[in-house]
Amino acid sequence: MKQILFSLTFFFSVLTFAQKVSSEKNITELTLKIEQSQKGEKIRWLDSLSNYIVYDTNFENDSIVKETVLKALELDSLRIATWQTGNLIYFQNNIKGKPKEGKKIFESFLGIAQKGKNHKAAAKFYLEGADSYF
Repeated sequence: MKQILFSLTFFFSVLTFAQKVSSEKNITELTLKIEQSQKGEKIRWLDSLSNYIVYDTNFENDSIVKETVLKALELDSLRIATWQTGNLIYFQNNIKGKPKEGKKIFESFLGIAQKGKNHKAAAKFYLEGADSYF
């Protein structure tokens, strides 16, 4: 019984370590691609990195997502800016536990989001904004 418990503990610790190494490798690879690209291609890699951080890591820092929103607005990519702003609202609501901050982000970006034509990005933005109010 002790051997089984030890084996399971060892297995899960190795699995956790492997996931962390894999995450760091993916982030490093995406960061390198961002550094080596320009304009439209760069914003696509930033979007990929931001989505990876939001959905596949513990999402402890929102600085890359903020940078993605700013770059997307510079390049008139409302879809990416709206989607990633939804992620920023999610970060404030669910990671930091500060829905008032999420509400401020929602209200400040609302005018920009209304100009976009991508329904999926708009739905994400409004869903996260509604969560701030809830």
